[in-house]
Amino acid sequence: MMSRRFIGAVLILLGAIVMAINVLWFQNHELYDTVRIASFVSFIAGFLLIPRYQERKNS
Repeated sequence: MMSRRFIGAVLILLGAIVMAINVLWFQNHELYDTVRIASFVSFIAGFLLIPRYQERKNS
C-alpha cells in the first residue's frame, strides 16, 4: 500500500508537470483554464498530503 507521503509527492510532480505543459502548449486552447485549475488543485492536495516535520520527543 502506498503511503500518504508517496501519493503527495506524486501529486505534486504531476501537478507541476501538467502546469508546465499547459503553459507551454495550451495557452490558446479552450481548456487552458480548466487544466490550470486542475493542476493547481493537484499540486496543493499533494502538498497537504506530505506530513510536516515534527521533532522527536525525548523521553
